Amino acid sequence: MSTKNLSIYFIEKVPGDIFKGLGWIKIDCDIAHRLQIPVKYTGVIKIPNPEPYCCPINPEDKLPWIKPNYHSHYYIHPPEIRGKNKKFIIHIKGENTNLYAQYSLTVEAIVSWLLSWADKDVRLITPGNRSISLSGNIKLNQAFVYFIFNSDSYAIKIGRDSNVEKRLQSLQTSSPVTLEILKVLPMESLKKAQEVEAYLHKRFGHLRMSGEWFRADPQLRDYITRCDESYFKDKFLAQPSPRSSVRLSEL
Repeated sequence: MSTKNLSIYFIEKVPGDIFKGLGWIKIDCDIAHRLQIPVKYTGVIKIPNPEPYCCPINPEDKLPWIKPNYHSHYYIHPPEIRGKNKKFIIHIKGENTNLYAQYSLTVEAIVSWLLSWADKDVRLITPGNRSISLSGNIKLNQAFVYFIFNSDSYAIKIGRDSNVEKRLQSLQTSSPVTLEILKVLPMESLKKAQEVEAYLHKRFGHLRMSGEWFRADPQLRDYITRCDESYFKDKFLAQPSPRSSVRLSEL
């Protein structure tokens, strides 16, 4: 499809998590101008590294669009405007407008992008003819914080994902031993999951072995046993009360 007379927008594949990469959307130039659709990302995005010499992304993931500079910044490269696309229809201001999205973009990503600028009376029609109203009760970006145990290295992975079972399967393909999910904590949003994950990584930083893997120390095992999502509902994360450690087999 030609990009002539089409405006191109880069949006987050996983809303709120730019490290998961960007996807592209195309819409008629005249319509984009009339609707005053804001542009958030243009070209290479430079993001400060909050922990120089440390990697804030999962080192097990191969992310070719991220070029790290461990001293100071990460550089997120937008995708090339090519490949398969899928056609959506936006019903906005009484008219229908075609929207062409990169094939790998999810409906959730597109809806989240629309919610960032469009009125609530807008409707999105998917390629499967499903109608989604922005004024409805749309639940997006639910994510989970998980703890996965590797008995061979005696390590616990603290991570986040929207599909923990799928993440476990991905990790299992490169592990000679059976990995075990110790606990999964549902979060109200991806942003909340990111905050909780960052908090846990910092809290147990002294146990870090590599990336998101931490030594299965009694302190961490005890914390996993006692914690639940209610710990993280307040703005400031609550500290659990001290308690004696437990065996990993009891988790």
